[in-house]
Amino acid sequence: MRAVIVGAGMGGLMTALALRQSGVFASVDVYEQTKVPSTAGAGLNIPPNGARICRWLGVDLDGGDSKGPDGVIDGGRAAILESTRQFNADGSVTKRPFDHVTAAGDGAGFHHMHRLDLLMCLYKRVSDFGIDSGAPCPIAVHMDCRLTQLRQAAGEGIATFSNGRTATGELLVGADGINSATLQLAWPNSRPKRWTEVTCFRGLIPRTGVASLRKANGNPLDHNPINSFSMDRHRADRSGATTYWVRGGELLNVWIAHYEPESAAFEQEEGDWFPVSQQEIVREVGEAFAGHPSRDDLIALSGAIVRPTKWGLYDRDALETWVQGRICLLGDAAHPMLPTSVKELLSPSKTPPPLPAPLRFTSAMCLQPCCTTNACGITALPAFNWDPNLPSTICERRTPLSRRRYWRDSMSV
Repeated sequence: MRAVIVGAGMGGLMTALALRQSGVFASVDVYEQTKVPSTAGAGLNIPPNGARICRWLGVDLDGGDSKGPDGVIDGGRAAILESTRQFNADGSVTKRPFDHVTAAGDGAGFHHMHRLDLLMCLYKRVSDFGIDSGAPCPIAVHMDCRLTQLRQAAGEGIATFSNGRTATGELLVGADGINSATLQLAWPNSRPKRWTEVTCFRGLIPRTGVASLRKANGNPLDHNPINSFSMDRHRADRSGATTYWVRGGELLNVWIAHYEPESAAFEQEEGDWFPVSQQEIVREVGEAFAGHPSRDDLIALSGAIVRPTKWGLYDRDALETWVQGRICLLGDAAHPMLPTSVKELLSPSKTPPPLPAPLRFTSAMCLQPCCTTNACGITALPAFNWDPNLPSTICERRTPLSRRRYWRDSMSV
């Protein structure tokens, strides 16, 4: 059997490795629209269950040169942080250590990474199973292939790309992100994504830049992250900020979100994010955290971000199923980006509505329970016999969350 994956981002490459591990397929082909490996965004947090999956697939999150250049196979890897610090509006600070050992006792741990570093870890592992490796079920990655057509015939999915190439497989997986061409072609009547009226700034600061930070008045920061190997969280009424180290502590990831219903930046479909000036960040962060004890620290941090970007946070209605014959979706192509309207969740004057319980397809691993036990209510693919040793805690239903818990969890994004 052959598998075809559209999208060579993190979801697509994890899918390729997982499908190979299943022992079902003779080959896996991955088609990516970009010419070179790339990813948007800055940092991410891989919790123990994700780190455990990476270990199972042989993906090394901890090796590599933390001081190396961006985008190389053996570049930077994870930062293993000591604790979280919560900076509250009343000026109090709470601190909690990370449980890297976990209840499983396997030391899977929390890994905080630059998104590009994780992508290159995946490319490195996929390259171990290249066509020339002699390994069973080789994985081939084809760049510069933009999906233009999809069809199904005789139990196969057939994809056509803008360069004229075609790909055929008994399984065709759309892992091509929030603007998924697979979704648009296979589910043409699905409702479009919608902006939640929440914007965020994202970016990275080199360690040397963090060490030299000062407030606008020239004084040192009250709580400079250089002095704590931690994930720091700051919460205002309708705003939140999270900083944490990635690449072994060589880069500080900064994420600042704000409920901004008056903004017109993301009302049109011109893009989910765009570069922004440091002056705009400083102004908006100053307004968002007015009166908060962390305001001056956050202004200094936001003004030091190298090549900052502004993002719109989007939501999407869940489909009844993400499987259509031999075509399926996963990752951002499938699940809602957020469980419900963030506008409601961040507004303290409103009671948030009940949350839906769609499936969250975080990686290709969810195919295992869906295809063997149909536990998720999705049409099974009975021809597939999956590895019974596959981790069983990956496919989850969302459950209602309180506003407080949702905000807390969103800070780890």
